[in-house]
Amino acid sequence: MGFSSERTLSRRTSKSLVALIVFVASAPIFASTLKVSSFPSGAQVLVDSVNTGKVTPMSVSLTDGDHTIVVQIPDSRWIPDSRTVTIVAGNNDLSVTLLPALTVGPQGPKGDKGDKGDKGDRGATGATGATGEPGIPGPPTPCNAGDFIACYTGPAGTRGVGLCKSGERTCQAGVFGGCEGQVLPAAEVCNGTDDNCDGTVDESCPGAACGNGIIDTGEVCDDNNTIGCGTCNAACSAVQPVARATGRIFAVNGATLLDGETIVISDGLHPDVGFEFDIDRLGVRPGYRPILIPPAAGAFAVASAIGDAINLAGDVLAVTAYPNGSTVVLINDEPGAIGNISLIESVQDQAFFVEGMSGGAGRNCVAGTGCSRSDDCFPGLVCGLDGTCR
Repeated sequence: MGFSSERTLSRRTSKSLVALIVFVASAPIFASTLKVSSFPSGAQVLVDSVNTGKVTPMSVSLTDGDHTIVVQIPDSRWIPDSRTVTIVAGNNDLSVTLLPALTVGPQGPKGDKGDKGDKGDRGATGATGATGEPGIPGPPTPCNAGDFIACYTGPAGTRGVGLCKSGERTCQAGVFGGCEGQVLPAAEVCNGTDDNCDGTVDESCPGAACGNGIIDTGEVCDDNNTIGCGTCNAACSAVQPVARATGRIFAVNGATLLDGETIVISDGLHPDVGFEFDIDRLGVRPGYRPILIPPAAGAFAVASAIGDAINLAGDVLAVTAYPNGSTVVLINDEPGAIGNISLIESVQDQAFFVEGMSGGAGRNCVAGTGCSRSDDCFPGLVCGLDGTCR
């Protein structure tokens, strides 16, 4: 009886040990740490859809393997960043730059029209005009019934302009008759059309003309000039929205980069800024700013390093960088066509390339040009009370 009890106790002890071993083997081992930082800081961090309850900069213990990391600032103008991160044994780092959600507010009310300026000096004599229309046909010539020819008896240079158009002379009794169906210049009236065929609509109406800063009948917009700069095109028929120039840099693994390779960026307002990859950490040539590449850096880390270098140059470069994976998105801080200047790079790896800067529009009227608001004018200028950029 004593032996049987000992054997039963031994079996129970063995089962308990097996259960303990199985429990220990199945329990997750948090042997690795992920450190998350962001720009801007203070962002909420979610791991595999679970809120960690921490904000950046922060650290969290994770099991090895793939995890979905979301960095976000709820109810803000920053776009959440979601990516899959592979955790390896030891310490892991993730640096995220949140992209802003760009919005454009409504156009403000139109300002009061300024006083009329002094009459300018007489301009230079214009170039010789085009050859005029053919003259009136000579004496009638014999023709066959049903024949017809085009005709126009209005002033030279008016046919096909505005409402004016050609007519037809039909053969009657062997000769061509009068010009029927033609439309000749008439007195201009305020009806949104060019009645007198001089190329201008409603010029006889008080204040009605493209380029006068007033949206008249038949106009879509009017920025007080007809040279095509600013927020309205030269014909006052289409709005030219103000836009920022953008560009992209496509990064590669750090192992394929060479020390001394460069990227040159211009914002259109300041001198060009050069950036140099500093692989050996021995410094860069004079006038260049370093891009410090971590050892064995992947394309994501290289893109992050490029973005950091560009954003640190904010005192001399009005361009903000937003790393996103292996791509760096560049946005000119100043709206306008002035930012449309191509990026330059000297990287030998063909997988590394740049796009832009391009897409900037507006803010390109020089001093003295007519304007309706400051968005028409070159950066640094404003639309004055006299309706000109100054």
